[in-house]
Amino acid sequence: MKVWLDDIYNPENYGCSDYIWYKNGRTLFHELDDIEDKITHLHLDHYLTHNISTFDSVITGLEIFLTIDWELEEGKFKNLRFIYIHTSCDEMAEKYFKNVNIQELKDKYNVTVVRQALQQ
Repeated sequence: MKVWLDDIYNPENYGCSDYIWYKNGRTLFHELDDIEDKITHLHLDHYLTHNISTFDSVITGLEIFLTIDWELEEGKFKNLRFIYIHTSCDEMAEKYFKNVNIQELKDKYNVTVVRQALQQ
């Protein structure tokens, strides 16, 4: 299963038509327990729209990333192989790489993390 988290950019426009599109982090976060061992690829944006009309707080791509990092240590996400960070904000992208030991994800869990700019 391939998952795309982005509130604006449609995965089909980026050659990822086989990805399931989540437009907000809260929905993905609540479904993670049910789909964790099915996910092989994960594309994450950082900034996601805040829904003022329902007062939903925003769960960012970084929060999803940190949750998955923690849950890998718990033996979850056994089939996850790739995490792509496609946020356009350089400052936020750096936080993904500073908050988690990327080399350990590769060595210990066989998960490759890549910063990938979206190209149309």
